[in-house]
Amino acid sequence: KPKATLAETKKMLEDQITMFRQKAKLIGNREKFEVIREELLDYIKEQGSDFNSTLDSHNLKLVLLDNRKYSGDNKIQIANNAVINDILGILLVRVNQRIAELELEIIS
Repeated sequence: KPKATLAETKKMLEDQITMFRQKAKLIGNREKFEVIREELLDYIKEQGSDFNSTLDSHNLKLVLLDNRKYSGDNKIQIANNAVINDILGILLVRVNQRIAELELEIIS
C-alpha cells in the first residue's frame, strides 16, 4: 500500500477530529438525558408507598410554561397525582428510549 500524502493524512485527521467532536456532543446529550431520568425517578420515589392517586398534591405540581406570552396567564399547573404519575411514566419511557438511541449513535 502506498504511503499517504501529507494532504491525505491531513484530510484523515480532520475527518477523525470531526467524528470525535460529534461523539462528544452525543455524549453530552446523553448525560443531560441521564440527569433528567434521575430527576424523574427521584420524583416518583418521593411519592412513596402512601401515595394516593385520587388526591391533589399541595406540595408537588407539574407546571408547563409558555414564554411566548407576556401576560401572567402563561402556565398550566397540574396537581393531581394520578395525572402527574401518568405524564412522568410517559416521559420516563421516552427519556429511556432517547438514551438508548444516543448510546447506539455513540458506539457506531
